[in-house]
Amino acid sequence: GVEFADRFPEADPEAARRSGAPTEPFARLAWLRWRHETAGLDLPGGQRIRTTRESQAQITAVVNALQMGLIAEPVTYKLDSGWADLTAAQVTAIAQAVGGHVKACFRAERAVATQLAAMDALEGADVAGLFLAAHAAETTG
Repeated sequence: GVEFADRFPEADPEAARRSGAPTEPFARLAWLRWRHETAGLDLPGGQRIRTTRESQAQITAVVNALQMGLIAEPVTYKLDSGWADLTAAQVTAIAQAVGGHVKACFRAERAVATQLAAMDALEGADVAGLFLAAHAAETTG
C-alpha cells in the first residue's frame, strides 16, 4: 500500500505549516488521526473501500438492513476498486475491517496524546512519527 506520508505530505511539519494543517501538537494529532481514519482501507484480495464518516455510516446501515431483513443479498456496492455483489458475510467482514481500522486510529491517537501530555516540552515533538508508530503497534499487535 501507499505510505501515509506519501498520501499526506502534510505529515511533515513544514509541509503542514504551508498547507494550513494544525501545528499545535494535540490539534495536529487529532487532525492526523482523522486524515488516517478517513483515507480509505485496503481489503484482502486487492479491494479498496472508502472510510469517510459517510462511508462508515453507510456500511453500518447496510449491515443493519441485512440483519433486520430489510434488504436481501447480494448487496451491490461500489468499492473504490470497482463494483461488487456482496454476500451478507462479505458485508459484515468489510464492516469489521472498517471498524477495526477506526478503532486502531483512535487508540493510536489516545496513546500519543498520553505521550504528549507526559512531555515537559512539546515543541519539536514528532507528532506524525509518534502517531504512525502507535498506529503500527495497534494494527500489528
